[in-house]
Amino acid sequence: MPTVPRLFLGEALRRLRAESGKTLDEAAAATGRNRIQLIRVIDGKGTITADELEQLLDFFGATPKQKRELLALGVEARKRASRRPYTDLLPGAYERFTDLESMASEIWRYEVGEIPALLQIPEYIEAQMMMADGVWWQSSWEERRNRITFRLERQKLVMEAEQPKAIRFIITDDALRTPIGGTGIMTRQLEHILRVIDEHPNVTVQVLSATEPQNPARSGGLILLHFGELLRPVGFLPVVYGPSTYFDEPEDTGPLMRVFGKLEGLALSPDESRRLVADLVKGRAT
Repeated sequence: MPTVPRLFLGEALRRLRAESGKTLDEAAAATGRNRIQLIRVIDGKGTITADELEQLLDFFGATPKQKRELLALGVEARKRASRRPYTDLLPGAYERFTDLESMASEIWRYEVGEIPALLQIPEYIEAQMMMADGVWWQSSWEERRNRITFRLERQKLVMEAEQPKAIRFIITDDALRTPIGGTGIMTRQLEHILRVIDEHPNVTVQVLSATEPQNPARSGGLILLHFGELLRPVGFLPVVYGPSTYFDEPEDTGPLMRVFGKLEGLALSPDESRRLVADLVKGRAT
């Protein structure tokens, strides 16, 4: 059965193959596997030995860093499925989350206190990175630039996907009122949210009061990724610092989906939320 590490490994191999220009038949021949077996690995439904994986990575022209990370991921992917949540302790965890996000057909995201990353404008992102610079990492202009670039590329993968994804955002209202980067940047950020609402019928935005007494998830956000009928949903609980943990067992994702449904019921409707954002923009302009 698909596991989160197998999904991660399959998507990484899919990307490397596309970048290399190699065909599936050529890749299968390079490892001694048939095409169908390789497709199962790339779809996250099969495993591959360490030797076969190394041959495949060499065939695709993976860098030494990519080889180290993916060989380590291959060890995780070969483990039997367990009923425990998967905690990604390997380097580059944020990149693998983006892979999973780009695979999803539907994304539910609840954010507390800040604009969701997929909705952020470049100036808002830069202001966030400036605040984190020298705190979460050693002060580095290059690190800030790389993180900004990565987030913008992530947005493009999701928001401009060839097959539009159904995306449901719930944002607490304090995120809309906190002037990250200053008043001018925040006004442009709110205007961007309005454009996304108006131009993307596949995207809904709901605003939830930060002081809502019935909120069952005050302490942090959550993300649910859906993959149609082929794979079961995967839940993700963002943390400020530390390893990423994924939930794909129904007894875990079920409560997360119930929480999200509860929050949707507590939040303003999409139309009411759009009016609130528009009023905030108007208030900043006067």
